[in-house]
Amino acid sequence: MVVTTGARWRDATPATRQSYITGITDGIHMAATFQRAGVNPDPVGQCIQRMSDDQLARLVADQLDVDSIEGDERVVPFYVWDALVSICRGG
Repeated sequence: MVVTTGARWRDATPATRQSYITGITDGIHMAATFQRAGVNPDPVGQCIQRMSDDQLARLVADQLDVDSIEGDERVVPFYVWDALVSICRGG
């Protein structure tokens, strides 16, 4: 299952959500080499490298449940990114 919409996120198993979050966090490390759109992912990358996959999945899931993602738009990657930024800022 590709978890890119709110509806699919709600239907995903915890294991699928964890895999999805891990994939995004792995991508953040690669994104640092591209510096796309003037966004510097290095601070988030440095922050998350100290965390386990389980810890990341739990923290991000807590953030996303609060945000109540809905609908069929392919916005979940953006919500995960925002959650990671918030987590790393201590929020």
